[in-house]
Amino acid sequence: MSLYRRKMRFLWILLVFFSGSGCATKEEKEEKHQKRAEKYIEKGELRNAVIELKNVVQLNPKNDKACYKLGEVYLKLNQGRDAFEFFSRAATINPDNLEAQLKTGQILLLAKKTGEAKKKAELILQKAPEDIPALILLSAAQVQEKDIDTALKTLKRAASIEPENAKIHLSMGQLYMLKKDFSNARKQYETAKKLSPTSPAPYQNLSLVYRIQGKPDQAESELRQMI
Repeated sequence: MSLYRRKMRFLWILLVFFSGSGCATKEEKEEKHQKRAEKYIEKGELRNAVIELKNVVQLNPKNDKACYKLGEVYLKLNQGRDAFEFFSRAATINPDNLEAQLKTGQILLLAKKTGEAKKKAELILQKAPEDIPALILLSAAQVQEKDIDTALKTLKRAASIEPENAKIHLSMGQLYMLKKDFSNARKQYETAKKLSPTSPAPYQNLSLVYRIQGKPDQAESELRQMI
Protein backbone atom coordinates (compact mmCIF):
# COMPACT_ATOMS: atom_id res chain seq x y z
CA MET A 1 0.00 0.00 0.00
CA SER A 2 1.39 3.40 -0.96
CA LEU A 3 2.23 6.03 1.63
CA TYR A 4 -0.53 8.26 0.28
CA ARG A 5 -3.15 5.53 0.69
CA ARG A 6 -1.95 4.77 4.19
CA LYS A 7 -2.30 8.43 5.16
CA MET A 8 -5.80 8.64 3.66
CA ARG A 9 -6.85 5.46 5.43
CA PHE A 10 -5.50 6.78 8.73
CA LEU A 11 -7.32 10.10 8.28
CA TRP A 12 -10.55 8.25 7.46
CA ILE A 13 -10.27 6.13 10.61
CA LEU A 14 -9.70 9.27 12.69
CA LEU A 15 -12.68 11.00 11.07
CA VAL A 16 -15.00 8.05 11.77
CA PHE A 17 -13.70 7.71 15.34
CA PHE A 18 -14.09 11.36 16.28
CA SER A 19 -17.47 11.82 14.59
CA GLY A 20 -18.81 8.74 16.39
CA SER A 21 -17.33 9.63 19.76
CA GLY A 22 -18.60 13.22 19.38
CA CYS A 23 -22.22 12.08 19.13
CA ALA A 24 -21.79 9.72 22.08
CA THR A 25 -20.23 12.51 24.16
CA LYS A 26 -23.18 14.78 23.51
CA GLU A 27 -25.66 12.11 24.57
CA GLU A 28 -23.58 11.29 27.62
CA LYS A 29 -23.46 14.95 28.62
CA GLU A 30 -27.21 15.25 28.21
CA GLU A 31 -27.80 12.20 30.40
CA LYS A 32 -25.29 13.46 32.98
CA HIS A 33 -27.02 16.83 33.32
CA GLN A 34 -30.42 15.11 33.47
CA LYS A 35 -29.30 12.88 36.36
CA ARG A 36 -27.80 15.84 38.19
CA ALA A 37 -31.06 17.75 37.79
CA GLU A 38 -33.05 14.86 39.24
CA LYS A 39 -30.75 14.68 42.27
CA TYR A 40 -31.06 18.43 42.85
CA ILE A 41 -34.86 18.19 42.64
CA GLU A 42 -34.84 15.38 45.22
CA LYS A 43 -32.74 17.55 47.54
CA GLY A 44 -34.96 20.59 46.94
CA GLU A 45 -32.08 22.52 45.34
CA LEU A 46 -34.31 23.88 42.59
CA ARG A 47 -32.04 26.68 41.35
CA ASN A 48 -29.30 24.16 40.64
CA ALA A 49 -31.86 21.89 38.97
CA VAL A 50 -32.80 24.75 36.62
CA ILE A 51 -29.16 25.16 35.57
CA GLU A 52 -28.78 21.44 34.85
CA LEU A 53 -32.05 21.20 32.93
CA LYS A 54 -31.14 24.24 30.85
CA ASN A 55 -27.91 22.46 29.96
CA VAL A 56 -29.98 19.49 28.79
CA VAL A 57 -32.20 21.71 26.64
CA GLN A 58 -29.17 23.52 25.23
CA LEU A 59 -27.64 20.20 24.21
CA ASN A 60 -30.93 18.90 22.82
CA PRO A 61 -33.51 21.64 22.08
CA LYS A 62 -36.03 18.96 21.03
CA ASN A 63 -36.06 17.25 24.42
CA ASP A 64 -39.69 17.92 25.35
CA LYS A 65 -39.41 15.97 28.60
CA ALA A 66 -36.60 18.20 29.84
CA CYS A 67 -38.61 21.29 28.87
CA TYR A 68 -41.62 19.95 30.76
CA LYS A 69 -39.49 19.16 33.83
CA LEU A 70 -38.03 22.66 33.67
CA GLY A 71 -41.57 24.06 33.61
CA GLU A 72 -42.42 22.03 36.73
CA VAL A 73 -39.37 23.32 38.58
CA TYR A 74 -40.21 26.91 37.66
CA LEU A 75 -43.73 26.35 39.01
CA LYS A 76 -42.27 25.24 42.34
CA LEU A 77 -40.19 28.42 42.31
CA ASN A 78 -43.40 30.45 41.69
CA GLN A 79 -42.04 31.70 38.38
CA GLY A 80 -45.22 31.35 36.34
CA ARG A 81 -44.02 33.05 33.16
CA ASP A 82 -40.92 30.88 32.90
CA ALA A 83 -43.01 27.79 33.67
CA PHE A 84 -45.46 28.69 30.91
CA GLU A 85 -42.61 29.25 28.44
CA PHE A 86 -41.20 25.75 28.92
CA PHE A 87 -44.54 23.95 29.18
CA SER A 88 -45.53 25.65 25.94
CA ARG A 89 -42.20 24.75 24.34
CA ALA A 90 -42.62 21.10 25.36
CA ALA A 91 -46.14 21.03 23.89
CA THR A 92 -44.88 22.56 20.63
CA ILE A 93 -41.97 20.12 20.31
CA ASN A 94 -44.23 17.14 21.02
CA PRO A 95 -47.99 17.75 20.62
CA ASP A 96 -48.59 14.29 22.13
CA ASN A 97 -47.05 15.41 25.42
CA LEU A 98 -50.48 15.74 27.03
CA GLU A 99 -49.09 16.70 30.42
CA ALA A 100 -47.42 19.73 28.83
CA GLN A 101 -50.62 20.58 26.96
CA LEU A 102 -52.58 20.38 30.23
CA LYS A 103 -50.17 22.55 32.23
CA THR A 104 -50.14 25.12 29.42
CA GLY A 105 -53.94 25.16 29.42
CA GLN A 106 -54.14 25.54 33.20
CA ILE A 107 -51.83 28.56 33.15
CA LEU A 108 -53.79 30.07 30.26
CA LEU A 109 -56.96 29.65 32.33
CA LEU A 110 -55.39 31.42 35.31
CA ALA A 111 -54.39 34.23 32.94
CA LYS A 112 -58.08 34.49 31.91
CA LYS A 113 -57.24 33.42 28.35
CA THR A 114 -60.35 31.28 28.35
CA GLY A 115 -60.60 30.49 24.66
CA GLU A 116 -56.99 29.29 24.44
CA ALA A 117 -57.34 27.21 27.61
CA LYS A 118 -60.50 25.61 26.25
CA LYS A 119 -58.73 24.69 23.01
CA LYS A 120 -55.99 22.97 24.99
CA ALA A 121 -58.57 20.94 26.92
CA GLU A 122 -60.37 19.95 23.73
CA LEU A 123 -57.08 19.00 22.05
CA ILE A 124 -56.24 16.65 24.94
CA LEU A 125 -59.74 15.14 24.95
CA GLN A 126 -59.49 14.38 21.23
CA LYS A 127 -56.48 12.20 22.01
CA ALA A 128 -57.64 10.96 25.45
CA PRO A 129 -61.45 11.29 25.81
CA GLU A 130 -61.45 10.07 29.42
CA ASP A 131 -58.70 12.37 30.70
CA ILE A 132 -60.11 13.69 34.00
CA PRO A 133 -57.80 16.73 34.45
CA ALA A 134 -58.63 17.81 30.88
CA LEU A 135 -62.36 17.52 31.60
CA ILE A 136 -61.93 19.59 34.75
CA LEU A 137 -59.96 22.19 32.75
CA LEU A 138 -62.72 22.27 30.14
CA SER A 139 -65.44 22.71 32.77
CA ALA A 140 -63.46 25.53 34.42
CA ALA A 141 -63.16 27.29 31.05
CA GLN A 142 -66.91 26.89 30.55
CA VAL A 143 -67.49 28.45 33.97
CA GLN A 144 -65.35 31.42 32.93
CA GLU A 145 -67.59 31.67 29.88
CA LYS A 146 -70.53 31.70 32.35
CA ASP A 147 -71.94 28.56 30.76
CA ILE A 148 -72.72 26.79 34.03
CA ASP A 149 -75.07 24.18 32.55
CA THR A 150 -72.49 22.99 30.03
CA ALA A 151 -69.81 22.98 32.73
CA LEU A 152 -72.06 20.74 34.83
CA LYS A 153 -72.51 18.35 31.91
CA THR A 154 -68.74 18.17 31.53
CA LEU A 155 -68.28 17.36 35.22
CA LYS A 156 -71.05 14.75 35.08
CA ARG A 157 -69.12 13.13 32.24
CA ALA A 158 -66.01 13.15 34.45
CA ALA A 159 -67.99 11.67 37.37
CA SER A 160 -69.27 8.85 35.15
CA ILE A 161 -65.65 7.95 34.35
CA GLU A 162 -64.34 8.35 37.90
CA PRO A 163 -67.35 8.16 40.26
CA GLU A 164 -65.17 7.92 43.37
CA ASN A 165 -63.30 11.16 42.74
CA ALA A 166 -64.39 13.42 45.62
CA LYS A 167 -62.98 16.57 43.98
CA ILE A 168 -65.33 16.18 41.01
CA HIS A 169 -68.35 16.01 43.31
CA LEU A 170 -67.13 19.05 45.25
CA SER A 171 -66.81 20.98 41.99
CA MET A 172 -70.29 19.91 40.92
CA GLY A 173 -71.63 21.06 44.29
CA GLN A 174 -70.08 24.47 43.78
CA LEU A 175 -71.70 24.80 40.36
CA TYR A 176 -75.08 23.87 41.81
CA MET A 177 -74.48 26.57 44.43
CA LEU A 178 -73.97 29.09 41.62
CA LYS A 179 -77.32 27.99 40.21
CA LYS A 180 -78.81 28.29 43.75
CA ASP A 181 -79.83 24.65 43.50
CA PHE A 182 -79.05 23.92 47.13
CA SER A 183 -80.68 20.50 47.17
CA ASN A 184 -78.40 19.09 44.47
CA ALA A 185 -75.43 20.96 45.92
CA ARG A 186 -76.04 19.21 49.25
CA LYS A 187 -76.21 15.80 47.52
CA GLN A 188 -72.87 16.36 45.83
CA TYR A 189 -71.23 17.51 49.05
CA GLU A 190 -72.65 14.49 50.89
CA THR A 191 -71.16 12.21 48.24
CA ALA A 192 -67.82 13.98 48.53
CA LYS A 193 -67.93 13.55 52.32
CA LYS A 194 -68.49 9.80 52.01
CA LEU A 195 -65.66 9.48 49.50
CA SER A 196 -63.22 11.66 51.44
CA PRO A 197 -64.28 11.70 55.11
CA THR A 198 -61.00 13.22 56.33
CA SER A 199 -61.16 16.25 54.04
CA PRO A 200 -62.62 19.41 55.66
CA ALA A 201 -64.03 20.84 52.41
CA PRO A 202 -67.26 18.77 52.20
CA TYR A 203 -68.18 19.59 55.82
CA GLN A 204 -67.51 23.30 55.32
CA ASN A 205 -69.62 23.39 52.18
CA LEU A 206 -72.45 21.41 53.74
CA SER A 207 -72.42 23.79 56.71
CA LEU A 208 -72.77 26.70 54.29
CA VAL A 209 -75.70 25.04 52.51
CA TYR A 210 -77.53 24.47 55.81
CA ARG A 211 -76.93 28.05 56.93
CA ILE A 212 -78.35 29.36 53.66
CA GLN A 213 -81.36 27.09 54.14
CA GLY A 214 -81.88 28.42 57.67
CA LYS A 215 -80.81 25.24 59.47
CA PRO A 216 -78.21 26.44 62.01
CA ASP A 217 -78.20 23.23 64.06
CA GLN A 218 -77.32 21.09 61.06
CA ALA A 219 -74.75 23.66 59.96
CA GLU A 220 -73.09 23.44 63.37
CA SER A 221 -73.29 19.64 63.32
CA GLU A 222 -71.26 19.54 60.08
CA LEU A 223 -68.54 21.74 61.57
CA ARG A 224 -68.42 19.55 64.70
CA GLN A 225 -68.02 16.46 62.52
CA MET A 226 -65.23 18.19 60.63
CA ILE A 227 -63.41 18.95 63.90
